[in-house]
Amino acid sequence: MLTPTLIITSTLCALAVVKASQPTTNNVTIDDQYGDKLTHRVPIFLPPDAWTHNSVAAILNPHRVHNGTWHDATHHPGDSARIVNFGFEGVALYVFCIIANMPPPSGRGFDSFADYQFLLDGDFVGEYKHAVEDTDDYFYNTPVYVNRTIPDAFHNFSIVVNSTEQAVLILFDYAIYTTLSKGEIENSATSPQGLHPSYTSKTSPEVQNGSGRRPNTSVVVAITLAGIATFVSCIGILLAVRARCRPMQRPNRLRLCPNSRDHSAAAAHAPPQAFAANTLGSTHRLSVDEVRDHAGTIRELRQTIQDLRAEKRVMGAAWACSPPYAGP
Repeated sequence: MLTPTLIITSTLCALAVVKASQPTTNNVTIDDQYGDKLTHRVPIFLPPDAWTHNSVAAILNPHRVHNGTWHDATHHPGDSARIVNFGFEGVALYVFCIIANMPPPSGRGFDSFADYQFLLDGDFVGEYKHAVEDTDDYFYNTPVYVNRTIPDAFHNFSIVVNSTEQAVLILFDYAIYTTLSKGEIENSATSPQGLHPSYTSKTSPEVQNGSGRRPNTSVVVAITLAGIATFVSCIGILLAVRARCRPMQRPNRLRLCPNSRDHSAAAAHAPPQAFAANTLGSTHRLSVDEVRDHAGTIRELRQTIQDLRAEKRVMGAAWACSPPYAGP
């Protein structure tokens, strides 16, 4: 029977296997200027002469911009496409831009409409649009693209600005991808939106890629072992509960076997009390009336034996005395 100690030990071992088999996830930032914090590769901005680094036209608060830097470009219908391109190896991607609205009255006017398209490994995976709102505030740390279902491999990502409707402004700040690589890179991989609690446009898409992650064999094996351990633990608990709830068995009593000569002989020479006890403890349970009849019979036999013994003593005494002889 499984003991509680064995049950607890098997459960803890299964949980330890599951925890050890899970890969370590980390977030890695790709800054517009300083590039990938892990590989040090910087994004590519095309065409190079169409981009401006920390433009003075957009009066931004550098303390609210990641590392105080950004790249911006304006695209007019008919211009060549403005592209931001970078590579990464991971399972999730978050792209953040700064969204402009109405420029301040004292500043130089500029276009602030947002219309971006996104390509992952050359395939179109989504778009982001934001119309100008009646405010001169900038929306910092805005996630324009979010994808948490990317297969674990190396990927190429591009932001393409090629509108045919009206002029578009893009202010690229940074991107974050989640990697399964081991080792401490930044912090534990959680949703970067929680790390940057700022305004998020309602038009921000959360793209669900058609292809999911490839199954991790170690994780599957660990989950299977955990399920087996849980099943065994449940069986052990059920057996322990049944053992406690089961009534204690009574010791076997002496049982008479009618077909056994030894038992019959023993019963014949046994005193009446033993016979009655054995009869009551036998397999065949006697009724109350039967027990009373047997007791009456035993009492009658005892009385008869006592009477016979008394007559024997009287006859012995009579034979001991010589009879008187008659005279001639």
